[in-house]
Amino acid sequence: MRMKKCAMILAGMIAAVGIISGFSGTEDIKAETKYEDIEQFPESYRQALYAVKEKHPNWTFQMMNTGLDWSTVVYNEMNPATRSLVPSYFASEFVGDYYGDGWSCATEAAVNYYLDPRNWLTEDYIFQFELLSYNANTQGIATVQKVISNSFMSGYIQSDQYTNYEDIGLTYAQAFSDIGCNIGVSPVHLASRVYQEQGTSGTSELISGTYPGYEGYYNYYNIQASGSNREQIVTNGLNEAKSEGWNTRYAALIGGAQKVANRYILRGQDTLYLQKFDVDGNYDGRYWHQYMQNLAAPSNEGRNVKKAYEKAGMLDEAFVFKIPVYNNMYYQEGFSKSNGKTYYYEKGVMVKGEHQVDGKWYYFDTTTGEMLTGKVVQIDDKNYCYDKNGVKVIGGIGYADGYWHYCEKETGEITLSKDASEVFNAGDYAKYNQDVVNVLGTNEETLLAHWLNYGVYEKRRPSELYSYDYYTSVYGDNAIKYGDSSEAVIGNFAIFGMERGYSGSNEFNVLAYMTCNPDLYAAFGYNFNSYYEHYMNNRDKENRIHTADDNTYTGYTMGAELFDPAVYAQKNKDVVNALGEGAGQLFLHWLKYGAYEGRQASLIFNGKYYITNNSDVDEHYAGDYMGALVHFYTYGQTEFRNGSTDFDVLGYALSNLDLLNAFGQDGPSYYRHYVQYGINENRNMFRMEDLDMSMIFDADYYMKHNGDIVGSYPGAEGARRHFTLYGMKEGRRGNDTFNVYAYKNRYKDLRMAFGNNLRSYYLHYISNGKAEGRKATGDVAITDGVSVYNGVDYSAVYNYSYYIKKYPDIAKAFPNDDISTLAHFVTCGMNEKRQGNMNFEVNSYYNRYADLRSAFGTNWSAYYLHYIQNGKAEGRKGTGTKSIQGTTVYNGVDYSAVYNMSDYLNKNTDVKKAVGGDDLAAIAHFVNYGMKEGRQASSKFDVNSYRMRYKDLRSAFGYDLAAYYYHYMSSGKAEGRQATGKVTSIDAITVYNGVDYSAVYDFNYYLSANPDIKAAFGNDDLAVLSHFVNYGMKEGRRSCEAFNVLTYREKNGDLKAAFGDDLKQYYIHYINYGKNEGRKAA
Repeated sequence: MRMKKCAMILAGMIAAVGIISGFSGTEDIKAETKYEDIEQFPESYRQALYAVKEKHPNWTFQMMNTGLDWSTVVYNEMNPATRSLVPSYFASEFVGDYYGDGWSCATEAAVNYYLDPRNWLTEDYIFQFELLSYNANTQGIATVQKVISNSFMSGYIQSDQYTNYEDIGLTYAQAFSDIGCNIGVSPVHLASRVYQEQGTSGTSELISGTYPGYEGYYNYYNIQASGSNREQIVTNGLNEAKSEGWNTRYAALIGGAQKVANRYILRGQDTLYLQKFDVDGNYDGRYWHQYMQNLAAPSNEGRNVKKAYEKAGMLDEAFVFKIPVYNNMYYQEGFSKSNGKTYYYEKGVMVKGEHQVDGKWYYFDTTTGEMLTGKVVQIDDKNYCYDKNGVKVIGGIGYADGYWHYCEKETGEITLSKDASEVFNAGDYAKYNQDVVNVLGTNEETLLAHWLNYGVYEKRRPSELYSYDYYTSVYGDNAIKYGDSSEAVIGNFAIFGMERGYSGSNEFNVLAYMTCNPDLYAAFGYNFNSYYEHYMNNRDKENRIHTADDNTYTGYTMGAELFDPAVYAQKNKDVVNALGEGAGQLFLHWLKYGAYEGRQASLIFNGKYYITNNSDVDEHYAGDYMGALVHFYTYGQTEFRNGSTDFDVLGYALSNLDLLNAFGQDGPSYYRHYVQYGINENRNMFRMEDLDMSMIFDADYYMKHNGDIVGSYPGAEGARRHFTLYGMKEGRRGNDTFNVYAYKNRYKDLRMAFGNNLRSYYLHYISNGKAEGRKATGDVAITDGVSVYNGVDYSAVYNYSYYIKKYPDIAKAFPNDDISTLAHFVTCGMNEKRQGNMNFEVNSYYNRYADLRSAFGTNWSAYYLHYIQNGKAEGRKGTGTKSIQGTTVYNGVDYSAVYNMSDYLNKNTDVKKAVGGDDLAAIAHFVNYGMKEGRQASSKFDVNSYRMRYKDLRSAFGYDLAAYYYHYMSSGKAEGRQATGKVTSIDAITVYNGVDYSAVYDFNYYLSANPDIKAAFGNDDLAVLSHFVNYGMKEGRRSCEAFNVLTYREKNGDLKAAFGDDLKQYYIHYINYGKNEGRKAA
């Protein structure tokens, strides 16, 4: 039976849903010029062929009019049932009765699909119809090489019993090219066919030349290799090779190619398609003469051929494709359901990939054509969501694969996703959905599955966190902003609501949970998702405030930064008129309604003002005041944005230089200080609009020299705002009289104070610098660079001028920037062993001091810091040592009795090559590997000499070589034991596993009597004794003068009766009893 490996490729196609394959356009492709080769085809073929022709005008399509009725062909391709097979893991509608070995008989649906040429008229699959006759223009050796480049055939043909093909320079590519040219068949097809049959590694017994009984025979094309099991397949194929005389690899390549040509290509089955579907009739009838049973083989092999041509850059050559046409071919149009699955046909062709129908986009599986529903599909590395009806979600929230997905409004690309199980709690689901429990019970996995598959669509409550009715009634248009379906509304809550602090039910108010639990606020800030997660994980253990009610305000801890009852009352008179001025009632209103309505509750933030005065915020959060609030407290304060008309953050900073010096670029600190202290301290605060910005800014100059901002920040006010928010931070010039880099570079005291926070230099110039007469123009190079970083003075190992002169790459990366240069030195340069000044060179410091090497290893930064903190004061030298003296201490143990670095590296060149001159690595290798391997590391200690010299040590340690080193270090050296020199004789051991064998065993006698043992083990008494005990006694070997096992057996009839031919028992008996009984044994 022919089993095609290409089935695995098709499996990959089925899994890779996101890769578009197949004609999927919605527009009719109408060429202005009618192509005669296409016009001869039926209408249902033409649209796809025109699409291919438009891309490859040199291709020619040749219609093969079979004259056969479609239903007749389908019937014959299924009868017998084994004529067409598919892998058993294919889609169920394609899989029939099981055949064996992972294959099943194909169903009618499968045959209809793979037989129909119209399903394969795409660039990727059309090469199954390529004419396989020889074409020198398109089938050169380079193309053949591309086909086999990643296989066992990428180079020379492997040697056989007659020929070394490398010696004669014959590659597989050359062989296929020569053979194809000679017999008139495409060499690309021949190479692809062998690759298909033998796979990438080429390890099949059919081409090994070593299969028992068929040594020296080869069958590359697996001709006649069929059978019901592996052995039959191999022997049948090699019988064919033997009968044909394919006793060399080249003979097998030629002979197999000739058979493929004679049996198929030269008999009319001259395409991959026709070699599977025998509808030509030129070879003793139809249907039976097929090269493969695998129904998917033509499409997969055709795709591989296309890839080879593509690699070779030959897709625009003049290919000819022979495409069959049948009578009465089925013709479907529009949507069609089959076995519960939906397909779509356009002019008789099953659509695959993304397709637009009636203004909506759908996606059809690129292999089966099945419409995908509730799925995410990847197209061109971007993900898209197709809802439960198969419609692509654009500008809304979709639900697919157990996740909600936000799909952007232009293309529908997914930009945010969230796991639907994150808002689910099984206990809550059971409580709120008793009807489900009555049917399914309370198993958590069962309830979760119901929620994911049904509950999402049915407006069911998944947990205490969310109620569809509450969410839509409280938040109105914001709740249905991305669709009013159940799945869209809860997706809105899960993706955006939870992120921005919207409460999904009356049972849990996330603002209350945040503002009344200071430890949580300290941990999570405005990361509202974390509050939801914390509450669900801890609600049963902690009795925290989590709802909005009359008593909630008693737990409020965040002060006027977020909610000030006096401000709320002043700014919202309608609320006061309705509820009074009680702080508790006002806070309750803000929690439940005010925050989401954009009402002002603090002097530093007004949601409506913030959105109106920040176009980027308006673009993302128009009408979403909680989103604006989160943005302000998360980003806006850091960016020095004003959140209300009551507070100007830059004006506050410039009016209070003590705060500017204390907070620098820490924007949130200014807002926090103002509401906590500044108001009560009656601090000054002018508005930036009242500040004389002319010292550093001119709108016309700024717009002229910063064209990138004009569109986003139009006019003088826009330019001023950009300069204030971003320009100063980015170091942009605001006029021709102030250059921030000149100002920064000229004054080291300012660099020490402000670092690279450029905005501070502008503000300093306005508030102090100009009045102090400081200069702010000109080209100024830094000469006196800073040396203090994070409070540490690095001047002992670093000098700015020296560093940039020695390392031009650093000077180029950080031009005229001593702060970044120092930061590089500290964070990167020290680890890279860069020299920072002329007084310290880390390699020298490393080489000179073994104690530091032992302490720090290759942690290079530690050497610099040690010199700064201790070494310089201790008088240690930082330069001048070019090589190291190897340490002998490892993990606190001194190995000097058995180890010397120079001896070790000289005697073990492989170690020297691996570790170089690294003494720490050398001794680590010795301790962890060298001792176990018996390597000599000192002229004063040879482990083999030490081991063979002392019987007591061999008895104790055996082959544990490391133990001998440790013994010598701890005892042997002190005992005066000799550890070097050749050992000419040994006192052999006779005890093995506690038994003394000296009564029947003598080491020297055993070796003398058994030369094979001596040849195998030499003077290794442990190994020799082990052999005697485990084998020698069983074999009856003579092992001493005093005992002969055969004599012992014959002279002791009682033993012979007891032990028979079990010779080992006689030795054991003699040791335990016989010798003491005086029995004769020799």
